[in-house]
Amino acid sequence: MPWRPRSPPPSPGTPGLAAAWAQAARRASAAVTRAAERAGGGPAWWPAQVIGHDRPAEGVAILTVRPWRRLPFRPGQAVPVCTGRWPGRWRWYSPANAPRPDGTVELHVRAVAAVSRTLVHVVRPGDPL
Repeated sequence: MPWRPRSPPPSPGTPGLAAAWAQAARRASAAVTRAAERAGGGPAWWPAQVIGHDRPAEGVAILTVRPWRRLPFRPGQAVPVCTGRWPGRWRWYSPANAPRPDGTVELHVRAVAAVSRTLVHVVRPGDPL
């Protein structure tokens, strides 16, 4: 059964639409505030270094990365990854493993968009992420 909204969306340019946008902005702001509170004194992000780059198939890479701080791992999580070649462009990846004793994790990447193509074809061991 296809998903259907409970009520029709407000018409464009109406007070109802403005109210819906205001409510969405309040909810987004509250979600960001809650996330910042959960992060506490920890960083919102930190760099990692590529220490291994394997190409098991065409258009696929297995990156072994070592974050500068141990990744606070939770099963099923995803982490945002950015490369200096595409500043401000982030791609989310689920680590393939829990952090090893040395802190490394693997990211399995398929070349699909700008960031992932760079991770597969350009990034090499020693590069920062």
